[in-house]
Amino acid sequence: MLEIREANTPGEIRAFFSLSKACGYFGEEIKYLKLFACPSVNPLRANGPLKYLSVYRDGEIVFRALAGSDEYFKEKSGKRIGYFSLFDGYRDAEAARLILDKIMTLQREWKNVEVIGPVSPDGSGFFHGLGETDAGNRRGVMTGNGSEWSIEALKDYGFSEMEADNAYLLTIPETDRYKKYASFSKEKFGLTVLPMKPGIFREKWKEAIASLSKEEERSDTYRYLEKIRPMISRKHSFLCFSGEKCLGYLIVLKGALSRLRACTVFTERDGFSPPVTVCLLSGFLSSCIEKGVREAEGSVIREDNLRSNLQISALGTHEKRRYVRFIKKVL
Repeated sequence: MLEIREANTPGEIRAFFSLSKACGYFGEEIKYLKLFACPSVNPLRANGPLKYLSVYRDGEIVFRALAGSDEYFKEKSGKRIGYFSLFDGYRDAEAARLILDKIMTLQREWKNVEVIGPVSPDGSGFFHGLGETDAGNRRGVMTGNGSEWSIEALKDYGFSEMEADNAYLLTIPETDRYKKYASFSKEKFGLTVLPMKPGIFREKWKEAIASLSKEEERSDTYRYLEKIRPMISRKHSFLCFSGEKCLGYLIVLKGALSRLRACTVFTERDGFSPPVTVCLLSGFLSSCIEKGVREAEGSVIREDNLRSNLQISALGTHEKRRYVRFIKKVL
C-alpha cells in the first residue's frame, strides 16, 4: 500500500530525514540537514509555505521531497516560480510519481506557473541539483550523492534541464605549479597568505571573510560560516591579505569519508583578482602536496562560468560530474 503524508509530527520529521543514509549521504551531510533543514529552523519558511512530503509503502518511508514557494522572490521578481528540494528515495517509480503529483498540486494552490529543482533545502547553496553519476566517496562533502534514477523520474514526468553546475575531481601534481607566480605576486603587490583558523572561539577568520560581503549581507555570511565551520579544513583553507585588508579566501571542506572539496574561491571585486587567486591556489596545492593528498574535488561551478571552469581544468582534472536542476510548467 502506497501513502503520501505531509511530515508534521516529530516522528514523521525523523522518518523524513532518516532516508538520507539510504540515499548515500555522508554523516556530516546527514547531521547538517537535521540541524539546518528541519522545519523549526529552516530559513526558507520565512519566505513562504514549505511542505515536507514523505511517501510510505507498507508503513516504511521510501521517497521524500520538500516543496515550497518563495513569496518574497515572487513579489520582487514578478515571476511565479515554485521549487522543490531533497528529491530522494528508493528506486520506486510509483512513489516518485505520487510525490511529483503532490508537488504540482501544491504549486497550483500557491498560484505558481513553473516549478524548479532540486534547489538547496535551506537556502545555503548546498545539495543544489541532482548528480548525474554516483561518485560514492569520490566526491566532496555537501554536494549530495548521485541519482541517475531520480533524474530519469523527473524527465519521465516532463521536467527539462534548466541549468547545471560542474564538479571536478583533481589530481594533485607532485610540485606546486603556481609557486613561482605566487611568490612574484606576493612581492609585487605586498600580499600575504595565511591559513584559515575556524576555531569555535575564533572570530577573525569570519570577520575577514565577511568584510568582502556587502554590509547588508554580513550577518547572513556570519551565519553561513558558523554552519559550515565544523567541516572547514584548517590545513587547506586560506585567506589572502594586503596589510590588514582581506582581499580573498579559499574555503576547503572535509569529511570523514569524502574527498577534500575546494568549494569557494572569492576575491575582492575591486582588488587584484588574478594574483590573489594564484596565491590562494598555490597555498592549496602546496598544502595538499605537503600532507600527501593525491586527489581533491573542486566544486560546484556554474556551467556557464567559463573562466572558473577553465581555471580549475588547468589544475589537472580527470573526472567531471554535473549537478542538474530542472524546470517544468505547472499545468
